[in-house]
Amino acid sequence: MALHSQTQTNDLGVSIYNDRLADKSDVELAIKKLATIFQTRNDVFFAILAERIVANNFTAKRLSDAVNHLIDNFQYKEINIADVISYDKKLTTYGYNEVCKICGCFPSPDFCWVIAENETKGGRLIRVADAEKYGIEIKKRYDR
Repeated sequence: MALHSQTQTNDLGVSIYNDRLADKSDVELAIKKLATIFQTRNDVFFAILAERIVANNFTAKRLSDAVNHLIDNFQYKEINIADVISYDKKLTTYGYNEVCKICGCFPSPDFCWVIAENETKGGRLIRVADAEKYGIEIKKRYDR
């Protein structure tokens, strides 16, 4: 599966979510679930939440996981938009020097390139096993 443009990269890592963008029915289902459980929130809150989900380019799987995580783990009185929007699962990325410190050499067969969307950052490396596990396209593989 290709690394879609909505997958976010930053200093903390690369998102494992690389499926299709959440469509209108995905967002409506998520909002319906949350509105049923968190009945003290009004329609305006859920309209803004839906808008922020779309604006943050949630994939269908990330949205489903975010809602289910919130339902299973929420411990406070009221939900906030950030409780949904901030949810993500990320893989650790490594720079060239970090890989050299870990492996003692470069190239290493245990790492592969993931190109950061921000071209000024250049390429970042992730473990091949992580790329294969989460279906992230391997841009370039380094072998000894």
